[in-house]
Amino acid sequence: VTLGPRGCVWARRRDGLEEFGTVPAPAARRVVDTTGAGDAFMATLLLGLTRRQQAGEDPFAIDSSRLVRLLARAAEAGTRVCEALGAVNGLPRLHDFGPVDC
Repeated sequence: VTLGPRGCVWARRRDGLEEFGTVPAPAARRVVDTTGAGDAFMATLLLGLTRRQQAGEDPFAIDSSRLVRLLARAAEAGTRVCEALGAVNGLPRLHDFGPVDC
């Protein structure tokens, strides 16, 4: 669940155990427009999970530490979008993040 400038909370059941946590969002230099922040978050999350699948890994078997790193990247993408006008102008490009190896 995204929480805007407060980051996100996550929860899941894996191997019969419940796991949950929070991931803070980085502070925006200056908030211009929040349009597209949630979309950027979700696109980054899905990119990371898809890359795992392309590498032959089960995207749903991601361990907690890697999931938290991926969610932090997603929160960063959401923050960056807020620093520019419109949903696309602030959207990070792949080279902005380097490899999404979470």
